[in-house]
Amino acid sequence: MASYALEWTAVRRPSTRLEARGRISDSGGEVMARRRRRSAVDADTVQRLRVGFVVLVALSGTMMALQGGASLPVAALATGIGALAGGALIWYLTWIVS
Repeated sequence: MASYALEWTAVRRPSTRLEARGRISDSGGEVMARRRRRSAVDADTVQRLRVGFVVLVALSGTMMALQGGASLPVAALATGIGALAGGALIWYLTWIVS
């Protein structure tokens, strides 16, 4: 189970429109608290999520092929193509996030 550490930081709310746009600074607005969440997710959990996502995409292709009346070799081919598509999607998502 993932544990979350909550960290409170003070954030000053802009008091005028010009200050909100960044044209006026330091004019004393009210202070509000913003909660920031840090998750303690280890690399093993991330790897499980990635593998689970690839398996989900692969099985989705398999189920669509079987519901369409495909033979077992064609369903196996759909599974392989779905696994490649899921792996490519995970690679792309990892690339754009990091």
